[in-house]
Amino acid sequence: MLAEKDKTIERAVSSAWQMTEEEIIRERMRNREEGEMMWRSMEEELAKKDALIQELTEKLKSAGQNP
Repeated sequence: MLAEKDKTIERAVSSAWQMTEEEIIRERMRNREEGEMMWRSMEEELAKKDALIQELTEKLKSAGQNP
């Protein structure tokens, strides 16, 4: 095989493979960060909705209606 005979080609192939692996790792890190941001956003939105439900429930109770 040519790569076995020529150390320069062998190093180039190794470098290209390593760069590809690093790109895969960076992509996985970006995906994880985006997922975590989406998760936090959903948690914040649910907390707001829970607070609104609690507020409206209290208003209904104070108006003499039971939910």
